[in-house]
Amino acid sequence: MIEFDRDPSARVLMLFAPVPLVFGVALGLALGLGVGLGWLALMMTGGLGLAASLVFLLIPPVRRPMYVGWMLATVPASWLISHALLAAVYYLVLTPIGLVMRAIGRDPLERAIRPDAPTYWVERAPTPDAKRYFRQF
Repeated sequence: MIEFDRDPSARVLMLFAPVPLVFGVALGLALGLGVGLGWLALMMTGGLGLAASLVFLLIPPVRRPMYVGWMLATVPASWLISHALLAAVYYLVLTPIGLVMRAIGRDPLERAIRPDAPTYWVERAPTPDAKRYFRQF
């Protein structure tokens, strides 16, 4: 579960201050240009975002409730989006790669059972120098 700070510091609250404005302008652009509602949508949502940001900045007692309310509203959406993206990557990228590898008979881990093999051990050349482990590149 995604967790957030229910008792944020003053610094976190001040970093959150422009979020309603940015969200309002972004929503207005999406509605105005994307959906076709025009500049009125941009001005209204941008104005609401500006008003929310000003209320947040000018009235300190509402900062924490606004922050916590925003987080309570957005955490479920972020959980849903992250899980949907992970599922999409798994089913649309990794699964087809695995199916193609299985179809062409590729086995990079060499998991095939060979009853005639005395051992499954794969000989590798020894490391020439142990200092190599301390070099990143």
